[in-house]
Amino acid sequence: MTTVATILLSYNRPRMLCEALSTCLDCDQLIVTDDGSDFDARAMVKGCRADAQMVTAPRMPVEQRLKAARLGKLINSALGLVRCDVVTYLCDDDLFHPQWLPTVRAWFDHYPDQHWMRGAWMAFDESDPSRTPAPCKLDGRQLTTGNFAHRIACVTEELIGWDETTIASHDNAFLWNASRVHDMRLIPFGGVVAGWRRLHKHNALAYAERDGYSKDGAQLFAGGMLE
Repeated sequence: MTTVATILLSYNRPRMLCEALSTCLDCDQLIVTDDGSDFDARAMVKGCRADAQMVTAPRMPVEQRLKAARLGKLINSALGLVRCDVVTYLCDDDLFHPQWLPTVRAWFDHYPDQHWMRGAWMAFDESDPSRTPAPCKLDGRQLTTGNFAHRIACVTEELIGWDETTIASHDNAFLWNASRVHDMRLIPFGGVVAGWRRLHKHNALAYAERDGYSKDGAQLFAGGMLE
């Protein structure tokens, strides 16, 4: 059976991290990257899963965070720890669907020659207690950080890594490199929901302006607007 690792990206959102952790415990290997949170993320992670691994960055003043490119480096460091066949990703303000990780295993078992697969995102309003899911408009990008899985060989053998030059390193460069190496046009769709994206007012996407951050970027990175 295909083994699956999850890399969970975290920064200064203890409540959301706890919720995210509860949705990814079914993976064979859990690696959490913490970008210098003000709370004890290690204790929270180990409390949920004792064998979880951590990749951490030192705390940094907000003024420096707005200029520092660390997320891509953290993800690449986590990839160096992966010992599973396949790896998937989750941001701490998103949630995996209960069937996402089992589906990833089954999909790669069924398609042993495939390198990548993706699921769909649903979304819920943070202010809605019922959390009624709806199709996520962001899914038009085809990939966001939490809705794809790939064989670790894409990294270890083909040297495809995450972009370490941007402040918020997501999946664009990673996807472009994979497409080039595998001569791909589309990431195969597994026909399933990967998870739920939280449409809360504090989401970084609400504050992004073109390729930079808004006037509220300092508070966003400080964590004061995130919980």
